Amino acid sequence: MQYLKLILITLVLAAMFGCTQPYSEAPKPTNFKISEQHMVQAAHHWEIIAGNVAREIDSYVEPGDHDFGIYIKLTNPSPFEKAFLEYLKAHLTRKCYHICTQNNCLLKLTIDTQVIDHPTFPVHTGNIPNHDRRYNQLEQKELVLSQDLHYHGRIVGTMTRTLYFKNSEIDNYTKPPEKSPTKSYNVAEGR
Repeated sequence: MQYLKLILITLVLAAMFGCTQPYSEAPKPTNFKISEQHMVQAAHHWEIIAGNVAREIDSYVEPGDHDFGIYIKLTNPSPFEKAFLEYLKAHLTRKCYHICTQNNCLLKLTIDTQVIDHPTFPVHTGNIPNHDRRYNQLEQKELVLSQDLHYHGRIVGTMTRTLYFKNSEIDNYTKPPEKSPTKSYNVAEGR
């Protein structure tokens, strides 16, 4: 009898403590550890990124494959992408790649950008605190910059980075709206 009571108490305690384990149908959100992310503040930063991408492309291409040339395609011809293309072409030609003007090369690079907006969660990107001990720049926008390197129709390399930029510079990272055709009409006075 004593033995049965001990087993029963053990089972009740196990059930009580077993039920106190946290349970959730979805993961609980937590913060990441502190990390760093670059903030683009000048066109020179675009050139630095283009140089880094050119080095990454080199790591995917075998020696001698430079002879095939590379065709570069923009998917969102924003001012950033247009300037980035020119910087990238300069870095690649210094590495002895030749740039194809038509899509007839074995190597093809697509450049894609995506602007991410965090309107309810601004990020403190300044480094000089003001009198309230708050940082002086609150930015809400990020740029995801991706490049896919294609060889014989297959993606052989992908290079992606995420950057902050100032809210006021949104026009540099978005494609200008297309102009709608306009029509003119002469209005005659009816009699």
